[in-house]
Amino acid sequence: MFQSIIKACGKYRALDNAFELHEQMVLSGINPNAATFNALMNGCRLAGWSQAALSPFVNRFKCSTRFDIQRTGDVSRILQVIDMMWSSGIAPDVVSYSSLVDAYGRIGRVEDAFATVDDMIAHGVEPNIVTFTHLINAAVRAGKCVIAVLNLLAVRCAQLAIVMLNVLEHVSPC
Repeated sequence: MFQSIIKACGKYRALDNAFELHEQMVLSGINPNAATFNALMNGCRLAGWSQAALSPFVNRFKCSTRFDIQRTGDVSRILQVIDMMWSSGIAPDVVSYSSLVDAYGRIGRVEDAFATVDDMIAHGVEPNIVTFTHLINAAVRAGKCVIAVLNLLAVRCAQLAIVMLNVLEHVSPC
């Protein structure tokens, strides 16, 4: 029940309520799972939260510490949720990492999106088609050649990247 309400709060950009519900859930003795945390992250992505600084877990994702405060978007809040996951003993899953990749892509931090994929793979989480779609969208937003990005992806996870490369070779202008 909590998870559904948290998801609805996120959908309607009521993040304060979503985080309060998460806290009530924990205080009630109900342990959140990955899906609960992912619902919080999705709400952060939708709301585009902005904070003055990234979470201390920036180093976990090998991200630069320099950033434009106006462009942090939802990344800092998503990093906060990932920190909460680790603190709860729950490892981020493909949905968690993909949300972070998407958030970085939406604010033009393509290198951080790729670093997140590297971290994802290092933690034994296999990127999926959604992860790659977020990376491609990030590259397009940043004006990078999609084929070049897919070649970089092939190094990280050959199977999915090669399939996407074959498809996009016929579509991409570069």
